[in-house]
Amino acid sequence: MQFQSFFFLLFFFVTCIVYYAIPGRARRYWLLAVSWMFYLSLSPAYLPYLFGLILVAYLSGIILERCAMCSQTARKWLLAGLLTAVFSVLAAVKYGNFVVNNLNFILPKLPFAAVICMPKLLQPVGLSFFTFSASGYLIYVYR
Repeated sequence: MQFQSFFFLLFFFVTCIVYYAIPGRARRYWLLAVSWMFYLSLSPAYLPYLFGLILVAYLSGIILERCAMCSQTARKWLLAGLLTAVFSVLAAVKYGNFVVNNLNFILPKLPFAAVICMPKLLQPVGLSFFTFSASGYLIYVYR
């Protein structure tokens, strides 16, 4: 859905009307549902990335919160590990093909010729934004 389209204007108008028509507590759930609908209107194939990142960030936040009584060093290592897990998805999607192509260029020149195959990964719109938001959430829970 393009911002300049008539469909987006209609979508935005209906979203605003419903938002102000429903009670206060239900508004956040409405905005969550509408945000998901808008994001998935680009491509439903992005759903696993977005859902997986949200689930990992949420569960990681719970783990960090429950480890509030752990030693400070243990919490720092836990945060570092969780942030590595969150950023590894971004690194794999953005730079995975680059690394594999370079390795496939170098490896045949070595005595043990090997070729690495990597499936083509989708690059969801806003994956960097969601990743950095998730990392900000984890750092906030840590502090």
